[in-house]
Amino acid sequence: MFPTSSAVTQHVTLVEVIDRLRQRNEVAGILLMGSVVTGQLTLKSDYDILLVLDHLSTPTKLITTWIEGRFAEIYCTTMAAIERVIAEPELWEAGSEEEALIRWLRDGQVRHDRTGVLQRGQDISRTAPAAVADDATIYRGWWGIGYNATHLRRYASSNDPVGQAAANVKLLFCLFQVIAHYFTMRRLPWRGEKAAMRYLTEHDPGYFALLQRCFAELDLNRKIELYEKLAARTVAPVGNFWSREQSATAIELGWGFGTGQPPLGGEVEEMAAASLNWWRRLIEHPSV
Repeated sequence: MFPTSSAVTQHVTLVEVIDRLRQRNEVAGILLMGSVVTGQLTLKSDYDILLVLDHLSTPTKLITTWIEGRFAEIYCTTMAAIERVIAEPELWEAGSEEEALIRWLRDGQVRHDRTGVLQRGQDISRTAPAAVADDATIYRGWWGIGYNATHLRRYASSNDPVGQAAANVKLLFCLFQVIAHYFTMRRLPWRGEKAAMRYLTEHDPGYFALLQRCFAELDLNRKIELYEKLAARTVAPVGNFWSREQSATAIELGWGFGTGQPPLGGEVEEMAAASLNWWRRLIEHPSV
């Protein structure tokens, strides 16, 4: 049985928790994040804290606990990691842990900063350009939506109860992916599920309404039809929803499975066209 322990801060206030942490010599910085900083804290909101340490004596990345009756997520990092990230703030890809640190520094509230590294990081992050999805990431999202939708339809077309169950499971993943990639396709930063829903209600209420219909639909085939409409609207800024095309061939770009090659660089449309042409030559003109 993996270990847990009782939340010793369950009935301790956030202010008191911060005060206790500030008194520890190994704690170099404390950054508050999320709704407690933005003023959107509700009865159901959690606490998000970045804890910066001189060094980690145990392999601790994220602590989930309870503070004054609220669920709390305490992200742990080190002084060296902060220094590394802010040295080249424009280097980190959207969605990476390093890019998350930049965002947290930019938007967070410094509550303890023994060496000044958090304030310096905040100053740097607020002048750095926001990380957005590059062309290769957008292509991967476009390809992945079509790929998953193809399997979804295939599972759902089965009269086998196992196939139907697989379609329902697949749909759970597909829905999250299509929502996340709505932001990828538009080069918008992903800031979590609640922020995504707020954005959609304000900027694309039609999409949000379609999403709500999909959530509420109980019939599997009708739910998939609504999902495909969402998928088409998601990829609209970059083109068509390829899995709807009859017998379409599409390429997931990369240098082969298990090769350990570096990420793609270059023009993704040209690479995809070259890969499609290579496959066509390979299959249509076999060696004699």
